[in-house]
Amino acid sequence: MTQQPILQWSMSCANGPNELVEINLEGEVDLSSAEILREALAEGLQSGATTVIVDAARLTYLDSSGIACLVVALKDAAAVGSRLVLRQPTATVRRVLEITELDRILLDGGSDGQG
Repeated sequence: MTQQPILQWSMSCANGPNELVEINLEGEVDLSSAEILREALAEGLQSGATTVIVDAARLTYLDSSGIACLVVALKDAAAVGSRLVLRQPTATVRRVLEITELDRILLDGGSDGQG
């Protein structure tokens, strides 16, 4: 029996006129780890930053539970006047975003996702 990687995250903040929070994700987001993502996104948004960047370069899997977390975070960000951006998704995660058309909303710079 192999153990699936759990989701890990770290956050860094840059203070200034356009405060920025970056959340770095590593691992997989599925039903068992979605709460971790939800908490990370909530903490980033509660920081008061105008932009919350989610670095997905080391995120290897994203299922519908993760998509739900991102959609809720998008709504929460809009409610407080913040912007949520997903940066550098892996090919697997990018494909999920394209299928759900969230790539148009979440990826910085449109569909290119590099920012």
